[in-house]
Amino acid sequence: MDHDFSIFRRLTDFGAWLLRRGLPFIFRPSDPMSDLTEAIHKAYNYRGDVTVTLKDGVEIVGFLFNQEPRATSRCPEAFVEMLIAGSDEKKLIPVSKIARIELTGEDSAAGKSWEEWIVKQEAKKKAPENPKPV
Repeated sequence: MDHDFSIFRRLTDFGAWLLRRGLPFIFRPSDPMSDLTEAIHKAYNYRGDVTVTLKDGVEIVGFLFNQEPRATSRCPEAFVEMLIAGSDEKKLIPVSKIARIELTGEDSAAGKSWEEWIVKQEAKKKAPENPKPV
């Protein structure tokens, strides 16, 4: 089955655009499995913190760094893993416990591109070096 992941990039960029304007990008599933799978892909491709709200109301904020669509030796069902914001703690969250996902943190790479990086590097090369005082 072929997937067109360009839609995920466009939605992630749209989420970053909303966040830059102070508006939240919130996913609330209507068709739980297909919408949740799509939201997990968006959150995984997002380069900022996300807020995962569990079905029991607990909110977990952090960076979603792994998604596993099937059971493994680590978890008997599909899961995601997050680095919890403000700590080094990693948390494994079964997908069946997720109620919603919000892209809440700033996308650290939003608006940044290879072309902008090249321009900055060229400017650094052209700028006179100021020696540090001894």
